[in-house]
Amino acid sequence: MDKFRFTAKEAIHFINEAKGVAVLAHPNTLNINGYSELENLILRLIEEGLKGIEVYYPEHSTLEVAQYRTLAERYGLLMTGGTDYHGIEKNGLDIGVGRGEMKLSYSIVEGLKRVRNQLLSERK
Repeated sequence: MDKFRFTAKEAIHFINEAKGVAVLAHPNTLNINGYSELENLILRLIEEGLKGIEVYYPEHSTLEVAQYRTLAERYGLLMTGGTDYHGIEKNGLDIGVGRGEMKLSYSIVEGLKRVRNQLLSERK
């Protein structure tokens, strides 16, 4: 049985309604064929209100990180990152560091706060 999923448009709408920041998480899991298809998807999502892309993720290759950084810079998207920690059920994945030596700059949090504050002031 397939699990229920919202469309990207619906998810972004709900995030915006909750006064959150809509970010595309781990884009390498989307089964997209090539860079141009990903770029087209991102452009469509920006029209719906996407504000960021998860650039740093334990499963992203060096090439993927570079591609996601390029897209974020090109379209003014917030660059985020995460360890994908969801609890102890994922062996070898530790809170705050992910797998191996993943370290994220606090500037990611500062960027999220900045964008969220901008959105809140726009929505008043």
